[in-house]
Amino acid sequence: MRLVVFSHKVCWKSMASPTGWATDGGFVFHMQALASSYDETVLLVPVIKSGTSKGEVWFSDSTIRIVPLSEPFGSGILRKLLFPFWFLMELPKFVSQLQDADIVHAPVPGDIGTIGMLLAPLFGKKLFIRYCGNWRLLRTLPEKFWAWYGEKFAGRSIAYLCTGGDEKDPSEKNPSLKWIFSSSMRKKELDTYRRKDFDFTKEFNLVMGGRLIREKGFGILLDAVQLINGKIPKLKVNIFGDGPDTSIFQEKANKLGLDDKVTFSGKLNSNQVHALLSTADIFCFPTFSSEGFPK
Repeated sequence: MRLVVFSHKVCWKSMASPTGWATDGGFVFHMQALASSYDETVLLVPVIKSGTSKGEVWFSDSTIRIVPLSEPFGSGILRKLLFPFWFLMELPKFVSQLQDADIVHAPVPGDIGTIGMLLAPLFGKKLFIRYCGNWRLLRTLPEKFWAWYGEKFAGRSIAYLCTGGDEKDPSEKNPSLKWIFSSSMRKKELDTYRRKDFDFTKEFNLVMGGRLIREKGFGILLDAVQLINGKIPKLKVNIFGDGPDTSIFQEKANKLGLDDKVTFSGKLNSNQVHALLSTADIFCFPTFSSEGFPK
C-alpha cells in the first residue's frame, strides 16, 4: 500500500539525518506514525536549501520518501495570487505521484493540502483529510470551505477527521466526520511524566513554550510573574520557542525587572523539550487565541 501526503510543511536536507531529510515541529512524528501502516509513504512538500539546526527533527523511517516541491511564491495575499502559477508548474509531480497512490492524505488548513483534497477524488483515490484548525470557530472563507467539503463529502472513500474533541460529533449534518486526538508524543513518553507535589519554599520551575506571538499569552504570563514575584521568591520561568514577537517579550521582561527570573531558551528540538518539561514543576499556557488542539 502506498500513501501520498500533500502538505505545506517546509522540509530540508540534513547531513545529520539518517535519511538525509529533516524539518521541525511534530510533523515528523505524525508522518512516521502514519507510515507504519503502509509499505511506502511519499511526502509532497516544499523543500528549502537549508533549515535551522536548532530545533531540527530528523526523518528516520526509510519507508518515507520526499518528493521536493519548490516553495510557493511570495507570502500573504501575494502567495494567494501567484499560487495558480505555482500549481501549474508543479502539476506534473502531483499527477505522477497520484497515479501510483493507494491513499492520499491531505492535512488542512493549507493550500498544498487543499490541492491533494481536490485532486484525489478526480484520480479515483481514497482520501484521508485531517482538519488541524479550530473546527468550532470557522471565520475565513477557506475555513468555511474546508468545513463544507467535509460535511458534503465525508464517508465512503473519504475519511475526514477534525483535530480536537467533544461529547458531540463534529457535525450533525454528516455523522462520518469524527474527532482525532493529535499529539507528537507517544503513550510511553506521556506515561513517564508524573504529577509532582509542589513546595513553594524551594525553587519552583515554571515553563511555557510555543510560537512566540502575542496571541499565545506570553505577555500575560510575564505580567503574572511580576505580580507573584515576591510571593514565590525562588520562582524560575523558562520560555522556549521562537516567533516574530520574541524581542517584544524579552524587552517586556527586562522592563518588569524579571531578568533574574525569566530565561528565553529559544527554539528546541523534541528531545530538548521533553528534557525541559521533565525538570519543570508546572507548564503554563495562558493562550487567548483560537487554538485547535495544542500539543
